[in-house]
Amino acid sequence: MAVLALLMLGCAKKIVHCDGCGKEIKVPANSDTNEDWIILCDDCQAKLYENENP
Repeated sequence: MAVLALLMLGCAKKIVHCDGCGKEIKVPANSDTNEDWIILCDDCQAKLYENENP
């Protein structure tokens, strides 16, 4: 049971939101990421950088 509890703690997530589209993004619960950061989901990040690679 202790091992299971430790695994569950390692899998804990918190929700932040994409500043581009509002989509929920799951980050590790122990991350210092919060809503004050500028956060983009994978789709919005791809749109932002689509013209970067010639």
